Amino acid sequence: MNIRFIGLNYPGFSYSKSYAGQDFGNVERQLFSDQLIDELGISGKIVFMGHSRGCENTLQTAVERKAHGLVLINPFGLRRHRGISPEYKLRYVTKIYDLLPKTIADLLIYKIYRSMKFHIHCPEECISALRSVNDVMLEKQLEFIEKLNSLENTRILISYAGRDQFIESKIMEECLEKYENLEALKFQNDPDIDQICDVF
Repeated sequence: MNIRFIGLNYPGFSYSKSYAGQDFGNVERQLFSDQLIDELGISGKIVFMGHSRGCENTLQTAVERKAHGLVLINPFGLRRHRGISPEYKLRYVTKIYDLLPKTIADLLIYKIYRSMKFHIHCPEECISALRSVNDVMLEKQLEFIEKLNSLENTRILISYAGRDQFIESKIMEECLEKYENLEALKFQNDPDIDQICDVF
């Protein structure tokens, strides 16, 4: 189909190691992805796709590069959902991790993430994920949503599942109201691919 897929993996998320001084924030993540895209010299009709925490940077990248398409899967929304609340508890776990000996801290964080049924590969991925959600944009995404609304040729697909243990439909619906010209499709079971394709 002449489609090339490039998967971006931030340092510390299993495939590449984190580095000293890494802060896991949006600015740092955005610089990383921008430089990678520039280095690869990617051009043409680009569709940027993000999942969960990665949707914030995907949205920003799609807007800044006037993307052909944007796909967001289970994005965070504009306010904290049950998976990243309350904020103080997440920061507390991070502080405890930093105080404990690494072997004990790794075992603890790995068990916590496994108990929540996350698909993680190693303790480093767990603590990297936790550090990254401590610095989410949430309501600051609105700036990029408004800019996205002003783009004429960017196609948008946002997909979320209420069966995901962390997704709160009300928070997602509030967020989706900020996007213009979206058509809502709801499925109780597996989605109807033909119906989805008809929209595009």
